[in-house]
Amino acid sequence: MGFFPAENPQVAILVILDEPQRDKWGGVAAAPVFKNIGEQILNCVKTNIRETPVFEKEKPDKLQLVSAQQTLTPQNVPQDDESVMPNFMGLTIREAMKKAKAESIELKVSGNGWAVRQYPPAHTPLGNERLCNIVFELNN
Repeated sequence: MGFFPAENPQVAILVILDEPQRDKWGGVAAAPVFKNIGEQILNCVKTNIRETPVFEKEKPDKLQLVSAQQTLTPQNVPQDDESVMPNFMGLTIREAMKKAKAESIELKVSGNGWAVRQYPPAHTPLGNERLCNIVFELNN
């Protein structure tokens, strides 16, 4: 939970992460999410921090509470279906290799850190070729 500006709070943000995959401590995992949300608010809403919003089209009367869907995977694709590409996003190389081995999928790895892109994307139907290219990057 955080708010800004500190002297005269105008915006409050609550970030809830259920079992974060990368960082053990909630503040470390939630801080980048908080920052991104805050930057978007500063670009869209007039505050005493930024008098002229970057995107000021229709001015809302009030800010509305928004939240992510409870599940981020498609409802119609079973999580454990072996006929689709698993989701490697956010995993370390070691975790991705372990998961790929369990699913009999060959990995082509580039970079280091955590998985940020994969091709084919998660939940793509698998054909005869069981190969996934994954790009790993370090988060600063």
